[in-house]
This record gives sequence, C-alpha cells and structure tokens, in this order.
Amino acid sequence: LSEFLRTFLLFSIFRDKLLPILNIKGEAGSGKSFLARLLGQVMFGLSFDVSNDFTSLDDFKAALCNSLMLAWDNVEKLERQAINLLCTCVTGGKLEKRKLFTTNEVAKYDPRCLLVLTSRTDEFMQKRPDLSTRCLPLQLTPFESTTEGVNSPEEVKLLRKDFWSHFLSEAPLILRRLKASRSNGKKYRSRLADFFAFGARINGD
Repeated sequence: LSEFLRTFLLFSIFRDKLLPILNIKGEAGSGKSFLARLLGQVMFGLSFDVSNDFTSLDDFKAALCNSLMLAWDNVEKLERQAINLLCTCVTGGKLEKRKLFTTNEVAKYDPRCLLVLTSRTDEFMQKRPDLSTRCLPLQLTPFESTTEGVNSPEEVKLLRKDFWSHFLSEAPLILRRLKASRSNGKKYRSRLADFFAFGARINGD
C-alpha cells in the first residue's frame, strides 16, 4: 500500500471520532472498485465487498450505523439528504430517527464506519463544499494491462498479513510519537487538518 493509503488506514484505527472520506476517482478500468474492495479486505477480511446504490435513505442510514467500513461504489450523484448524512458522519455527529410505534421519541445512533466513495469525477459534490472539503481525493489512471495489481485471494491474504504485521510492529512507536507531541507545530488551513497533522506525527516529521 502507498504511504497515503497506509496513513489513511492507520488514522482510521487511532482516530477519536473525526475521519475524512476517501474519494477514489478515475475513468472506467482504473481500478476504483478494485481498490475500494481491497482496502476493505485488508482491514476486515476477504468477505468485504463494495456497496452499490441504496434504495432508500433509511437503508443508507442503517449501513452507516452498522458497518465497520462502507465503500459506496460508482457514485454519480448524491441527494441533499445523503450529503447531509455523510457530513454528519465525518464531523462525529449522531444520526437521529423516530422510534417505531412512538409519537415523539427519537433514537440516536453513532456512525463510526470508515467511508470510501468511488466515482468517475467529483462533480456530484462541487455544489457542497462542506462535503468536498472533508474528502481525501485519490485520482487513478486506467491499468495498462489486466494483470496489474492483486489478482487472487491468496495475494489479498498476503497483503493483509503484511499490513497487520507491520502495524503490530509499528504500533508502539506510533503510540510513543502520538503521546510525545499533540502537534508538530504546523498549521493546516483545512478541514482535514487533523489527518495531515496525524500523518506528520506518526512519520516523525
């Protein structure tokens, strides 16, 4: 995995609440779905798969609240309510829904899932800077051949083993670096400042 993706996955492990959305962009054949699925399989096992469009807002809410990771594949457009839900998740808010068979009782849910969106472009979020400024963009280019990348469950298992082996060996050092300094002194003018500061701190910058 690249240093960028490694930092993203590590941040998802060590974070408190806030976590940016990874937006994987690229043309057809660039491996967007493949990469989103691979990240989920590295983190949570080979049974992980990407999700396609949701039939209702309630289905989307349920997925956000009950998934360790949600990879929404081939997003072309987002309704205002779906964008609001994503922004709520990224900022550490709670999702609310009226309890069944009640008049005015509200249930609150704490979505904690790792969020990945794949798309050809980011046009669907251009009118909503509150979402676009909370996304980490990753642009892919089409594979030059169909044999590139990880191609079998055995290779995924090896990559998963390698990631978690490195994590277990690095975790004490990362914890020491995080404990030693709450900040590296740099100022990041971004809603993703926590992510960038975390990357600098774990890498000793």
